[in-house]
Amino acid sequence: MLRVRGGSGDLADPLHRVVSPESVPDAVFRSGAHPAVGGDGDVPCSADLLLAALAACQETTLRMVAANMGIDLEELEVTVESTFTLESL
Repeated sequence: MLRVRGGSGDLADPLHRVVSPESVPDAVFRSGAHPAVGGDGDVPCSADLLLAALAACQETTLRMVAANMGIDLEELEVTVESTFTLESL
């Protein structure tokens, strides 16, 4: 089981948060509200972290499969994108 915990940041600041995975307790991910909803844009928003996790998972999977099949990768680029509108919030 994997678990990430939040709530350790400054609770007086509603625009920023800190989360940490239990599997690597020294790792800390800082996140903030997206500028479209009042954030400062000084740190990634939660959607940025979600897309980054998807990209990391996809790239890791592709690299592992290539390595297991003996395929030498010459180039690899993974892009994950999403769109949203304020109406959908």
